[in-house]
Amino acid sequence: MGADLCLAMVPIRKTREQAFEKLKTYDKDDLIERLSFVDYLLADSDDNDVVVSDAIDLVSQCLNNVYDWSDHGSRDTAIVRFGNDRFLVTGGMTWGDDPTDAYRDVLIVSVLDLTWDGE
Repeated sequence: MGADLCLAMVPIRKTREQAFEKLKTYDKDDLIERLSFVDYLLADSDDNDVVVSDAIDLVSQCLNNVYDWSDHGSRDTAIVRFGNDRFLVTGGMTWGDDPTDAYRDVLIVSVLDLTWDGE
């Protein structure tokens, strides 16, 4: 078994406040469905009520982390610019685990289209 290169990237086109406002618009079932692609996030519980509250807390923390890293940097992330657009990028080699401490958070925020409009 070999290692794989995994990258996660999220465009930063909205303010932190706008992203949190968009998070409030998500139906809780839709939020769970969108997060279900990351199996290990939901694997520990069969109780949807627990998972929903945990998911909202998880996404809020991920969103705060992404904006903190975007504003102040971190050793696990980089800002890439294409024209006027900024993207927060993280990644590296993986043997089945997350390649960086920032990977899961960036991936979750990207999938939920919170910092951009999914265009």
